[in-house]
Amino acid sequence: MQYSVNDQYLRTITNGCYTDEVYDNYLAALATADLDVYLAAFQDQLDAWKAANGK
Repeated sequence: MQYSVNDQYLRTITNGCYTDEVYDNYLAALATADLDVYLAAFQDQLDAWKAANGK
């Protein structure tokens, strides 16, 4: 079973023990995991909530 991108990279990144290459690999892995699709869906829901609540 493949573990999540954050499981793989987050501890290293939050501890500050990473190189530019590790960070670039993290961003690439997020893109491969379709993070942009998730963020777009979240933004659509937020925009709909704001419109419905006059925000």
